[in-house]
Amino acid sequence: MAIIGEEPLNWTVDMEVNLFHAMRGHKPVGVNKNFHMLCIHEKLTQMTGKKLTSQQIWKHLSTMYDLAALHESEIVPFPNKEKDFDLPQSDFGYLMRAKDETSTILTNDEGSVKSPSRPPSAIPPGLGGEKDTPKRGKRTRNNAASPNDPVVVKRRR
Repeated sequence: MAIIGEEPLNWTVDMEVNLFHAMRGHKPVGVNKNFHMLCIHEKLTQMTGKKLTSQQIWKHLSTMYDLAALHESEIVPFPNKEKDFDLPQSDFGYLMRAKDETSTILTNDEGSVKSPSRPPSAIPPGLGGEKDTPKRGKRTRNNAASPNDPVVVKRRR
C-alpha cells in the first residue's frame, strides 16, 4: 500500500548502515517476515529520525536482494504438506453412514427435490443432538451412617 504523494527515497550510505543495524536479529523472510519488518521499521525510524514506510524499506531491500528466492529457501518451522484426511472406519463409520443417509436426496415424480422425512436411527443414544443428560437429584447427607461412627466423627473435626 503506497502513501499518496510518497516520494522516492534517496538512500544514503548512513541510512543503509542503519538499515543493516536495524536488521540485526530480524530476518524479513519466512513465515514471520512481516513481524520482523515491523521491528526493522521501528528501529530504523528511531535511528534515522525520518518518517519511513515499510513499503520503502521493502522496495530498497528488493533492489539489494532477491527476496522471493530468500523466502522460498527459508525452512518452515512446522510441516506444511497437504495430504488427504480420512476418519478411521472403526471409530467413526457409523456416524459417516448416518450422515450419508441423511444427505441422500430423494426425487419425486415431478422432479422436485425432497429430503428424508426422519433422521436415521444409526446414531447411538448420547451422540445425537438430543439431550440425554441424566437428571440429578438434590445432594443430601448420608443419613444411614451413625453419628458415633468413627468416619463421621473424624469428618466433624
